[in-house]
Amino acid sequence: MTDQALSDRGELRTEHLLLRPFELADVGDVFEYAADTEWAKYLDKVPQPFTRRDAEVRVARNVLESWI
Repeated sequence: MTDQALSDRGELRTEHLLLRPFELADVGDVFEYAADTEWAKYLDKVPQPFTRRDAEVRVARNVLESWI
């Protein structure tokens, strides 16, 4: 990993990947993938059915927690 790949915001960026802290605007994306039962069946901590409120809570918790 180069010094430029890890930004001051704690983002890890490569040509094909961006890892970054959650943002409140991510609720729709989290809801979309976590509500997919084919994806969620492999993760026991994802409640099913997964609601938009579940996504809001999950993102809010992640926004408040430091991941760095």
